[in-house]
Amino acid sequence: MARNLAISTINGREQVLEAFARHADAFPWHWSAQMVDEWLGDLRAVRNLKRSTLRNYQEAVQSFCAYIIDPAYGWSDECEQRFGTHPVQVVHEWNTAVHVTEAEEDAGKRALTRNELIDFLTMPTSR
Repeated sequence: MARNLAISTINGREQVLEAFARHADAFPWHWSAQMVDEWLGDLRAVRNLKRSTLRNYQEAVQSFCAYIIDPAYGWSDECEQRFGTHPVQVVHEWNTAVHVTEAEEDAGKRALTRNELIDFLTMPTSR
């Protein structure tokens, strides 16, 4: 809420985190990069999720981990005291998909170019 994210974004990220926690079968202070790799590999291979969806999932997990390991919030110390271990960042540059194109949607979903839009709008209609 402090970052002014839409409620739908917050709810969506919460669902992603719950799905990852179920897949990992572990609490955040036991998560590892290997768990993320296995989960994302499964989502890509079995469920055939798109790269953009996987990147959104990676961002959700990465943001959550950044929050819980930030010393300003004290969660690492709290976990260390309660559970004898602490959370770590599990999403890194080396295990995330990079965004390589400006528009990676399906070709049928991309925006029209200026010329395509002009052609479309000036196309004679048949009755």
